[in-house]
Amino acid sequence: MTYFIEASTVDYIKVNSLELFTHSRQVSLNKQPIYVTGLEYSLLLLLMQKSPAVVTKREIANCIFDGILAGNKSSLFTHISNLRRKLKSEIEQVVIQSIRGQGYCLIGSN
Repeated sequence: MTYFIEASTVDYIKVNSLELFTHSRQVSLNKQPIYVTGLEYSLLLLLMQKSPAVVTKREIANCIFDGILAGNKSSLFTHISNLRRKLKSEIEQVVIQSIRGQGYCLIGSN
């Protein structure tokens, strides 16, 4: 599995109340830990690194699915859906937005 940047380059990424700690591979939202799978972590890392820019499906395929998206489209949709559910809070400060025909972006809202 390939990551967008080396995990050791950055210790911590934050988008609003969403925090990702690269050395421990932990994620928290509003200071509460969130359990994510390895693939969800990789996807979230990529989205947070590029936020608020759009991450194309091709970029996701290259970074997460070893360049092969064709057989992994349903898997990608499932992981995005799972991440959205896990990131949902009473105060929505972080949203994974679908950009039709392009990809996804992680947006921090105020």
